[in-house]
Amino acid sequence: MKFIPAVIIALAAVAAAAPDDARPPTASPTASPTPSPAACTPGTYACTADARGWQVCDVSGQFVVAGTCPPGTSCVFFRPSLSPYCVPPGFRFPGQ
Repeated sequence: MKFIPAVIIALAAVAAAAPDDARPPTASPTASPTPSPAACTPGTYACTADARGWQVCDVSGQFVVAGTCPPGTSCVFFRPSLSPYCVPPGFRFPGQ
């Protein structure tokens, strides 16, 4: 009765002690591509280049369009709040 468990334990020990070259090959890790330098800080905002809308910096450090300004307005970035605003022509922020 004790013979079968002893054989199973012995076979498990032999299998565990097998040299590495006897084991099947595993996939080698691949190097991940080097990320491109970030163009912006994630979570920050900016007006689009044409000032027709605003954009937000995503987690990869790239700006993505977040919205468009209504007709008759354009995007102006208000530095004190670090936010873009769609404003009518000639608009000036208080104190500026």
